[in-house]
Amino acid sequence: MFFSLRNFKLHLNHIIELDLKVEEITSGMATALAVMHWGARTDARDVEFALGSVTEPLPSMSAAEIAALPANTWTGPPSDELEDFHHRKTVLWLLDFNQVRAITMDAEGIAQAVEAFGINDPYYPKPLQESIVAQSLWGRFVEVYLNTAGRILAGEREEIQGLPNQFIQGVVSMEKEKQDKKKAMEG
Repeated sequence: MFFSLRNFKLHLNHIIELDLKVEEITSGMATALAVMHWGARTDARDVEFALGSVTEPLPSMSAAEIAALPANTWTGPPSDELEDFHHRKTVLWLLDFNQVRAITMDAEGIAQAVEAFGINDPYYPKPLQESIVAQSLWGRFVEVYLNTAGRILAGEREEIQGLPNQFIQGVVSMEKEKQDKKKAMEG
């Protein structure tokens, strides 16, 4: 049986136009990548981020809260439809782990993770962008990535704890090379 998620490209300008919480999406991506790198010790090669939705569950009420309600108060969902699309929450899903490879906790592992980041390039915020929004999102991505990595690697040797910074530096260098190459080709 063929299965399709019917993926559509979603660029930053679209995310902003749709009024999605771009900072939350960025933070989720950074957290997921840090966990893949430093918790699972993998390169996250070719993983895909997808936005999906879930219905927001109704908060549970205690017996005391229910007893305090006026008579004949409805405590069910705000809609009589099974899934009310006006009460849905957009969430970030991480898919497609078939090309993920283990990394070593050294310069070779960092190079492998940077290369994998480059392969997934369209999905992640990028450094050295002209847009103020893109710059802000890169800053947020780095902050959350490094904080998450720091928590995961707490208690590791100092040289291991420095690897997340080396990864970020590698990504910045890769983007600079890409931009320099593009400028050279343009003229």
